[in-house]
Amino acid sequence: MTGQIATQGPHLALIACKTEPTGQAVASRGFSQPVVSARCFMPVDSSFERDVLLLLPQLQVALDVHGIDCAITRPFDEMSQTFAPSLQLAFGIEGGTQHELVIGMSDTPHAARSAGAGRFILSPSQLSDGSFLDWLETQIKARLQGL
Repeated sequence: MTGQIATQGPHLALIACKTEPTGQAVASRGFSQPVVSARCFMPVDSSFERDVLLLLPQLQVALDVHGIDCAITRPFDEMSQTFAPSLQLAFGIEGGTQHELVIGMSDTPHAARSAGAGRFILSPSQLSDGSFLDWLETQIKARLQGL
């Protein structure tokens, strides 16, 4: 079995089988890819990425209660055939201006918090200490109020 086996599950497993002369199917190769959840097959590279990707749908629900639409996308790099280590949040009130924030994900324990206006480099420590949610709330309020 190949793939990112060391990362905690759940995993999406792909198994190639071949048929023996007896007609029995036998696994010949396997590949394991950690994913967000059994309901969301988005590949992740670490448990930290999984935590972030499980948190953001809760943000969508919280914003929806206030009439704010929020779309979360993760760019895919065709050249390297991998998902980018960043997420894009597009949000706004229906029919109004759309705003965008970029969240970079870094497994480095204490990465720099901000990489410019509207961009946050998120590390495990900022996810656990609440500074990311504070930044996110401030950014969303400021953009919706036109500041």
